Amino acid sequence: MGRTATIAKDDVARARTVLRAADLPHGIIAIRNRLGRGSPQLIARFLHELDTPAPSDAPALLPDPVAVAVGRVWQTLREDISQDINRTEQRLSEVLCSIAQRDAHVEQLRADVVALDRRASAAEERYARLSSQMEVLQREVKAQYDILAAGDDQMRGRALPASPAKRLAASLPGASQAPTKPTTTAASEQLDLYRAKDDAD
Repeated sequence: MGRTATIAKDDVARARTVLRAADLPHGIIAIRNRLGRGSPQLIARFLHELDTPAPSDAPALLPDPVAVAVGRVWQTLREDISQDINRTEQRLSEVLCSIAQRDAHVEQLRADVVALDRRASAAEERYARLSSQMEVLQREVKAQYDILAAGDDQMRGRALPASPAKRLAASLPGASQAPTKPTTTAASEQLDLYRAKDDAD
């Protein structure tokens, strides 16, 4: 560890001020003799710091023409920056408005999708009901067809009843006897009668 300094810069400054006021030498050795302590190296460093002015943070004053030119440049920069800020704010407002419109469009699309989903569900339910009704109707039609087919088979297996004309002819006397075929002699006699009648005419 380094040794702790036995003197401070303020001590060196006060000792030098006193020596100067007395018009006495105020170098390193004189200051050390005045203080009675302190190394020559430390006193020399403090004197160097006291003689070196600290840099000023305040800007130096500019001549009037330069100040006017700088003011104009600064005003131009401020106007340009202000215009850039206004354009940026306008662009940001447009972007926010576009985002809001897109959000509204997305919400509308979501509502449309929900409505279409509901309509699709209703259509599916209706299709299911119609399919069930169709199956019932198909079973009923098949049952009716089976009944008609069975009745047709029964009708074919039975003898058809005689018509009323045939029943009436069968009930007449002698209807059961077959008509007699005229003999050749009777036919000849009938032919002779026709010929005789023609000759008389």
